[in-house]
Amino acid sequence: MIFGGEPLPPYIYMDEDEKVIGSGADLVRRACLRLKTDCKVDIYPVKRLISMVNKKALNGIIAMGKTKEREEFIYFSRAYARTEYGFFTLSNDGFALTGLKDLQGATVVTVFGSNMLATLQKIRGSLSVALR
Repeated sequence: MIFGGEPLPPYIYMDEDEKVIGSGADLVRRACLRLKTDCKVDIYPVKRLISMVNKKALNGIIAMGKTKEREEFIYFSRAYARTEYGFFTLSNDGFALTGLKDLQGATVVTVFGSNMLATLQKIRGSLSVALR
């Protein structure tokens, strides 16, 4: 079986020896061991992961954000981890985020192609937010 994921530490990433590690990779390897089947775990960009699943070149994806669009063609198992988005800033810049209005005029840096970027693009129209 072949599994893939985008680099998303601590769930799936490469160590300094270029071995795919992380809690998601470990979970897949333990399941394969229990099933007594060989498994391969690799890292790919998210668009390639989706393409590979559509072409049935992957048996599963580790740690992918669940969206309505993706649910149309991907089965999502129960979550093995619960996460949240976070905003990080320098401690001495005086910025305090208490609501979306606090992002007015801010520059937000996020991963290209991420669910966070998609969410920010949806709300950007109601705020004056620069995305980088």
